[in-house]
Amino acid sequence: MNERDRILASAEADVARETCARFCRRIDDRRYDRETTAPRSREWWLLALLAVAAGIVVSLFPAPGFRPVSLGVCLVFAAISIAAAVGRTRQRKQTAQELRERRDLLLEAYTDYLTGVFNRQAMTRYLEALLSDESVKSAGVLMMDIDDFKLYNDSLSHHEGDVTLRTVSDRLAQIAREAGLFVFRYGGEEFVMVMENPSEQDLIRLGVRIRRTIWDLSLPRRDDSRYERVTMTVGCAEENTSGGEELRFSELLLSADKQLYIGKKNGKNCVVYKSHLYQN
Repeated sequence: MNERDRILASAEADVARETCARFCRRIDDRRYDRETTAPRSREWWLLALLAVAAGIVVSLFPAPGFRPVSLGVCLVFAAISIAAAVGRTRQRKQTAQELRERRDLLLEAYTDYLTGVFNRQAMTRYLEALLSDESVKSAGVLMMDIDDFKLYNDSLSHHEGDVTLRTVSDRLAQIAREAGLFVFRYGGEEFVMVMENPSEQDLIRLGVRIRRTIWDLSLPRRDDSRYERVTMTVGCAEENTSGGEELRFSELLLSADKQLYIGKKNGKNCVVYKSHLYQN
């Protein structure tokens, strides 16, 4: 591996870890809030510094009969503060190491081996977190499927199919990062993105952007598909809790899948929301 490849691999790893860190915070907010808001060691170091300064002042300007006692108190307080600061520093280093190890384990457990995006297990965990979040009043799902992928595999080989899956997933991951979202591999050539509190236009715009991005990749195909390049169909669905009902994500995924099916039956390479087809 040359230097350029090492730099690129390092950058990709950093992006993956940052994305995983965001995901960890989303699915385990209370733990991360507790660790990041705990008192820092610098407050104890400041108290120790003030105690030492007070001791110096007492030494320079002693009061009759008061100097030994006050100096002793200052020194004891400084020693306690220094001990607390050292202990807190060690504790924070240990906590940071534990969090890094936890993120790495989650990154391994929740990452799809082939594409490098989050897997279906991660999607389930993410949806569970949304269910328990009172600030989420609605959720939108975009279910994306590469058109006629079986034909593509049969004509070019499964190896080429895997390469295309990785190329497509990389672009989807880039779009998700820019939108502050996550992309999940749902299975095979299907991917899912989830939006919190979206508007109808938010879903449609994102779906259209995804469709156009895959089209612009200009990945050639040599089969009986309608198009001579790789295309993607996107089914969008939304559910809200305005009626006081719980979000039912199984039904939401089913609804998005139905919209995807409508797109497949009507020419593919499109975005479908509430049975309406969009391309631009």
